[in-house]
Formats: sequence, structure tokens, C-alpha cells
Amino acid sequence: VKGIEIGTSTSDVDVFGRIPLSPLGLDSFVAQQTRLEEGLDKVSDKLPFDLKGHPSSRSHIASSMLRRLDDDAKEYAEQANSGVTMKMVRLFDTQLKDYVQDTACKGLTDAVAKMHDVIKSMKKMTDEDNTYVEVASDNLLAVANKVPAATSGAGDEKEMAGLRHHLARTGGR
Repeated sequence: VKGIEIGTSTSDVDVFGRIPLSPLGLDSFVAQQTRLEEGLDKVSDKLPFDLKGHPSSRSHIASSMLRRLDDDAKEYAEQANSGVTMKMVRLFDTQLKDYVQDTACKGLTDAVAKMHDVIKSMKKMTDEDNTYVEVASDNLLAVANKVPAATSGAGDEKEMAGLRHHLARTGGR
């Protein structure tokens, strides 16, 4: 319709379900960083306190709770230390510190240019999506409101009367 293919392809469903902004070419705008690459220390798998010597920690429930806290601390440390975070390219924490130290550096100019590229790409995608929605909405309304023309047969006229009655009831008349 109007040069735009109406419908949802398998790749559209995949994009919507997994990474909705991937048509922007996110690989050129976003990168993964580990804690080490971010300059962060590893998260400790030990609790920052030790209550095992406290008199109230000797009961079955208390010792069970302390074991659970130990297990949770280990699990959290494993997840945090092996995980990655997504960061905007040219806006990593270490780079931001450099930009603050030297506001005239080339890196900052490159970062601003990269952000303009992101904005331009997002605007283009938004414009394409808005055009699609406009065309698809017009087409959907036309298809939804299409009522087949009655032919000369008596059965067809009865069917049309039934359709009119159903539409009137659905429409609140």
C-alpha cells in the first residue's frame, strides 16, 4: 500500500521480541563492558559482617538464615563478577572522566558527534515507523469497514440484513 509492505515478517517479530532497536545498528553505538574493563573491583563473595560468634546465631533458624545469606552473597558475587553492562560507545566511565578533565579533547568532540549520529538514526527510524503506522492504519480501517456488496439472490439480502443488524448492535444502536 503506497509503496509500503503492510504486515509483520518473521524478522520483524524477532526484532520486536529480542532487540527492538537493532535496526539502528546498535553495534556501532553500544558495547559491553565487564567490571574489570570498567575499572571496578571484583564483588566480594563474603558478607561484610560475621555474626557466627553472636549468642543469638546458635539457634537452628538463625544458623539457617546465616547460611542463606552466605549463599546469596556468593551467588550475587558470581553474577556481578561474570556479568557485563551495556554502555554507549565513547561514553565509558573512564572516557567521561577524561572529558571532564579536558573539555577541549578530541574524544569529547567524537563522543558528541556519535550522539548526533544516534539521534539522527533514531529520528529516521521514528519517521519510518510513523509513516508505516499511518499507512497501515488507513489500510486497516478500509479493510475493517468493507462490507461485501449484496448480489441479487434472496439469501444474500438476508445475509446483508443480518450483517447490518450485527453491526448496529455492536455499534450500540
